[in-house]
Order: sequence, then C-alpha cells, then structure tokens
Amino acid sequence: MSYFRKLFLSVLFTLATGVVSAQAETPPPLPPAMKHLANDATMKALWRHEATTVNTADMADAAMRILFALSYHVAGCHGPDAVVIPISITSTTTTKDGFGTIKSQEIDTFEKVLKVRPEFAQLARKTVRYYSDNVNNRRFVAVRDLISQDRCDGPRLRHLEEGLAKAAGVSLPAVATVDTNLGADWRGFVMDCMSATVPDIINNELNGARICNVAEAALVELGNSDIYAVFRQKGLAAGKELSQADLDRFNAKFDLLYKDHDNPVHARGETFVSEAGLF
Repeated sequence: MSYFRKLFLSVLFTLATGVVSAQAETPPPLPPAMKHLANDATMKALWRHEATTVNTADMADAAMRILFALSYHVAGCHGPDAVVIPISITSTTTTKDGFGTIKSQEIDTFEKVLKVRPEFAQLARKTVRYYSDNVNNRRFVAVRDLISQDRCDGPRLRHLEEGLAKAAGVSLPAVATVDTNLGADWRGFVMDCMSATVPDIINNELNGARICNVAEAALVELGNSDIYAVFRQKGLAAGKELSQADLDRFNAKFDLLYKDHDNPVHARGETFVSEAGLF
C-alpha cells in the first residue's frame, strides 16, 4: 500500500472517529415534560451538561427549582440518606391609612425544610436564598412532571441531575445494577405474598392481591433480590425487617406506583384477580 493511500485512510478514519464522537456527545432532546422550557437557556444548559458553575442568579434559581421539585414530589427523589436543609421565610404585612401612613407592621416567620441528596447539600446551602415554594413556577412544573413520568431512577431525570451535578462541581454515585431476573415469576410472588399477608395484615384476598401486586412491581424497581425474597416469603410484614433506608426506598416506589392508576401494573393486577376468581 502506497504512503499516500495509507495517509488518506488514516485521515478518513480520524474524520470518521470524530463524527462518531460528536454524535455520541449530542445531548438528548428535551423530554415532553420540559418542552415548554425550549426558550429557557439556563435550564437547557443544565440539561445539555453545558453549565460548569452556578455563578449567576438565574442559574441559582434554576438549581433551586430543581432541588425543590426533587424534595417536594411524593416520590421523594432526595433519597433515603437526604440532608435536611432548614429554611426560614420571613413575611412582613404592612397596614397603611388612607394617607399612606404606616399604621402597623406584622412580621411572620415560617420554617421550611428542603431535603436533598448529600451530593447537592452544598449547592442547596449556596442557593437557599432563591428558595420558593411556588408550585406553579415553570421550571418547577417541568421537573415535577419529569419525575412523574420517569420516577426517581428514570434515565431522563438522572440525566438532568447529572447536568446539575456538573454545574455544582460534584459527582453522583453510580446507578445501582438492577437484577433483571426479578419479576419473572410475579404471579408466584403475588400468591406467596398474599398467603403471608391475609388475614394477619389485610382482611381479604382481593385487597391482599392488589397490594401485593403493586408491592412486587415496586420491589422490581428497587432491584434488590434479597429484599424481594423476604417480601415474597413474609408478605407485607417484611417491612419490619428492613433498615429504615431500605424501607423508605420501598415506600417511595410503592406510593408512586399505587397512586398512578394509569400504570400498567394495575391492569396486570386486575388480570390476576380475574384469573384467580377473587371477587
């Protein structure tokens, strides 16, 4: 092979590698929950992992809106080892007469708490002045809805958290590996759980089946085969044997699934109930 041909192929390979690398680094599009933020440059920078510091008021506001949504949502995406950040909000009510003269002032202080994962504790303290519990804020709504769609361990929420972590100069712990074999015998799990749960904890098989069905789905998301086995053997009484951290993780996933009536797990449960003749 001639020198020039080798040189050409080398350059071609380098260019091709560069194209592949550029494509791999292309950020995913905004998820549906965040579409209304298409013109929000700050939130888009966090989503695209382009923000490398939190050094402006707008970036601090965006960071706090994300942290508040993670803390506020029923799923509790702050995790079981959350750091509690105390927040005091002072409100002043002024009464004036018809001439504009101040007649009285009342100062009220409200105590709030913000729960964040340990990696975000320093960021939360740095941006605490931007705390707001306005649940109609566009940034808050976007993250809240993303959590509802993806849950705490969803890949898109993780992507946003990683963007916030990069801006804060911290790293998030690796995502735990999920046992993919869990859930293969979900019917067997529901039967065993139901047998262990009824009548000691729940007074009838219908409710026991429905609750054990949701519990099984929550445990699959939790991804811990040991905890899954304990629940299968002992039913809902297994909660007494878990650490508080594991119990908090389970409860968060269970509550979210149980309240999401459109989730396919409920249709699965009704199929089981019908097949088992539990009416």
